[in-house]
Amino acid sequence: MKTFEGVMGFLLLFTAIYLIGLFDGEVVLPMITFLGFIALGVWQYGIYGTLQCSRISRVASALILVVIVLSGYFVTFHFLYADKGISEKEVKDFTVARLLENRDAGRISVVNFTAEWCPNCKLVENMTLRNEEVAGALGANHIEYMVADITISNPAAEKLMSLFRSRSIPLLAVVPPGKGFRRPIILRDIFTRQDLLKALESATDEIEK
Repeated sequence: MKTFEGVMGFLLLFTAIYLIGLFDGEVVLPMITFLGFIALGVWQYGIYGTLQCSRISRVASALILVVIVLSGYFVTFHFLYADKGISEKEVKDFTVARLLENRDAGRISVVNFTAEWCPNCKLVENMTLRNEEVAGALGANHIEYMVADITISNPAAEKLMSLFRSRSIPLLAVVPPGKGFRRPIILRDIFTRQDLLKALESATDEIEK
């Protein structure tokens, strides 16, 4: 039994290493740090949260696990590795009128679909959008960054999502003006700094054609 547990432990370890390798280089250290907090929480739960322990011990251990994971997330992404993000002055609420206005003015529209109840959206915002290089790119004069918040009903944003053939978030659309307006660049799920910068570069090339 112990041998089996050891083998499974190593399989999980190598799986975690593989998944971390999928992230952009700058996010590897934060992810490892956060996984350290998770490991600490799971370790204590494995000691005090087993069926052999009392009910009080199991409940307390489960609560401690939740506290450690949530605290680890905050400390890692909001304190230890928090980058300079997009200025609030540079963030606009999404409206169809503003999208069309940017099209006519020759500006690129970047629409970030997000919600307060979406943990993956918060992960993308912290790991990608809070990156200083990304913030600088989104602050360019020919780019306008908008947030489409669907925490509560947002018919205009939800209709645009359906036009992009998307039903889930995270979702970010880079919409060039001119002929490229009908061919937006869509980034789905977990996307990296490099993915977004490449999309912005492609959209800028559309303007210069």
